[in-house]
Amino acid sequence: MLAQATPPQKAVILRFHLEAFRPYALFRDRLVAGETPESAARQVGVKYGLAADTHEIERALKDFGAYCKGLSYSEDQTLRAHVNTELLAELLAIHQEVLDDRAAVQAHILDRVGPDAAGFLSGPAMDSLVDGYLSLIKDRDPRASVFHLGNAIEQFLKDLADREPALTVPKKVKTMGQYAQLLKDSERLRSKQYQIVMALVGLRNAADHQGDGEIDNNQWTIQEETAKAAHHLAWSFVRSWFKTDAGDHSL
Repeated sequence: MLAQATPPQKAVILRFHLEAFRPYALFRDRLVAGETPESAARQVGVKYGLAADTHEIERALKDFGAYCKGLSYSEDQTLRAHVNTELLAELLAIHQEVLDDRAAVQAHILDRVGPDAAGFLSGPAMDSLVDGYLSLIKDRDPRASVFHLGNAIEQFLKDLADREPALTVPKKVKTMGQYAQLLKDSERLRSKQYQIVMALVGLRNAADHQGDGEIDNNQWTIQEETAKAAHHLAWSFVRSWFKTDAGDHSL
């Protein structure tokens, strides 16, 4: 849920968990009781046996509280704690919104890959496909989108290797490209499908690697149009695999 939430929603989620964190709860309660932040932080350190300096405890709890709007400063710069009795309801609303987004994206992907693939795609592969597309259409983060997409196709390849009769996977086979080669050598991938996967491997590596020696250790920029095309190419690859398996040779 956190990965797909908007920044304001992330603050609400953090606050919900922060309110349940006992050192913060004590800090907040002492502020409500009129203690200074330093005094409240000192009591937290003693109560929970924290090794950190009182000022470090105070700074950390103030920063977390301020970020999620559980703490704020009044006009006279007095630190105020806020008690939100509707926090759980707000969190549940965010959770439902994120679930609705994920359900809609998953339905769209399943429609694109076709009914044959829909029965096979599940678990981590589907989760990463959804994460990747949400990163693109909601967060506008092409790099994260391609990274998630690469994870999805890598898991899909592993699932193909496990499909009955399961292939024996050598210990040296670990990467997306190595799984693609294994499947090609075992005739579970056609050459054209293998080439599509290797294009996705190159794009995923560009998104994942911090620097490329061929471009003076600079990082590749992933364009939004490129990420969008990669998703459509990946869906076509998945759809093609099941169509080819059924005798329909189309890409």
